[in-house]
Amino acid sequence: MKLLKNKRLTIIIISIVFALGTTFFTDIGYYINYNHYNTFTRDYGFPAAWLILNSEYEYLTFNILGLLFNLAFFYLLILLTIKVFSTLSAKNR
Repeated sequence: MKLLKNKRLTIIIISIVFALGTTFFTDIGYYINYNHYNTFTRDYGFPAAWLILNSEYEYLTFNILGLLFNLAFFYLLILLTIKVFSTLSAKNR
């Protein structure tokens, strides 16, 4: 499988899955912000909100910088995890 041979592409795909997974499939990426107009917004995304819905669902805001930050965050987290495990396995030999 070419996907598994290309390490960078595999990590990018896994980070996309993690970014979307923490947003929609867990309660981690869900925040409710109340304001003084008796409305609230639902912010989706972890660690940065990248999808924002109004309480009446009248508008949808897409924050591309939040999504890019989440992808970079998970990419670096996965890359760091791989490096730590590879150094630990090299020391155990």
